[in-house]
Amino acid sequence: MVQWQWGLSQMKHSELRWNPELQEWLCVRCGLTSDHSNREDAETELESFECQPYPVNKPHLVILVEVGRIPIKGGCSACKEVLFTTGDDIGTAQEQHSRLESLFREHFRKVHMHKDARQKATNA
Repeated sequence: MVQWQWGLSQMKHSELRWNPELQEWLCVRCGLTSDHSNREDAETELESFECQPYPVNKPHLVILVEVGRIPIKGGCSACKEVLFTTGDDIGTAQEQHSRLESLFREHFRKVHMHKDARQKATNA
């Protein structure tokens, strides 16, 4: 739901940027992402979550194993048991990092984004 004030839209996630490499919208203020292809759908999805600047302890991708400076295994900084691997198909360092980032973002959306929303709703 968009809140209106003085005739202007006051969106929670007003600084959305399209990431063509990952094919997703990113709120540069808080780091939440949406994989909707158009901006309006992404805004609708993200508006159900508060936009808070990056917390210091926000879960992030941690590179755990590199082979010749090419990342092949990563994990979640908040979930020590969660590991991401790129499999046997090793590409460039940038391709590998993008694959790991994509796996982490999927994990983040499924686990942390919804967990944060539930905690905020419970605390409200």
